[in-house]
Amino acid sequence: MTRTQSIEYPIELTLMALVDDDKYPTSSVEKLNGQNYRAWSTTVRAILREFELFDIIDGKETRPQAPSAPTATVEQMAAYNSSVKAYNKKMARACRILISTIQGRLLTYVEDEDDPAKIWKVLRDHFRPMTDITLSQALKNVITMRMAEDGNMKTHIQGFTAAKRRLEEHSVVLTDVVYCTLFLLSMPTRYKMTVTALEGMPDMTLEAVQNRLLEEYRKRANPAGGVVMSALLTNQQTKPGKSHQKAGSQKSKLKCTFCSKSSHVDSRCWQKHPELRPKKGASVGENAHFAFSTTSYIANRANVSPNRD
Repeated sequence: MTRTQSIEYPIELTLMALVDDDKYPTSSVEKLNGQNYRAWSTTVRAILREFELFDIIDGKETRPQAPSAPTATVEQMAAYNSSVKAYNKKMARACRILISTIQGRLLTYVEDEDDPAKIWKVLRDHFRPMTDITLSQALKNVITMRMAEDGNMKTHIQGFTAAKRRLEEHSVVLTDVVYCTLFLLSMPTRYKMTVTALEGMPDMTLEAVQNRLLEEYRKRANPAGGVVMSALLTNQQTKPGKSHQKAGSQKSKLKCTFCSKSSHVDSRCWQKHPELRPKKGASVGENAHFAFSTTSYIANRANVSPNRD
């Protein structure tokens, strides 16, 4: 082979090199093979969004409109030409990402297309599983999803979001109220009070509901709560520190406006709220949870933490 001879590389490798030169992380993406559309589309969509190219794919960003020729100024034409150049560059980059993540035998489906939005649609229409059976499964998954009593809220939210996305892939449009209701129905019984409170709040978005329940989950999982509960369960007689003395002093100053007794307020009054009275047959854990809630309330009124010495 002489110096003037050139080496012809396969088009797939050439495109991959171009994409890697622009630092697009497509070399580690599993290429579309006809059986992995869901995983492929999720990964490629994330890459396109990272480089601000997915707006071209879903139609949110379109080709700039030319200014009116008779009245257009030199500055307007220059700005138009510049925006068209930037748009065409983004189009080319999006095409390169899509083409470089498709197996060679599937390129025949898009070989005549140079519009990334059309390429995405062609691949979606050919390889995305969308039948009555998959629609039924996606709908059933959203409706019947339930979080275990000891489940992880963050994991459950991620699973619900994925199920929602699979349903939306079948062009099913549900309002935010419906998704909020389905998500609240998926909560375990230990979140019943929080769920009831959220159901009574108007104009709550799904994201707001999920964030509120995630916050509640994190509060319950806080290890600091277990320290106080252990102390209540063991009934140890320890010498109170300054913070405990302050909390006790505040407790003695409390007076219920309902029964006129001291050491509590009307919102914690057993006569006014019989449901707050510890049940005689209740477990030690339930009584300890009530005691912990009461202690936390009094400590908050005293502006001290219930687990500090």
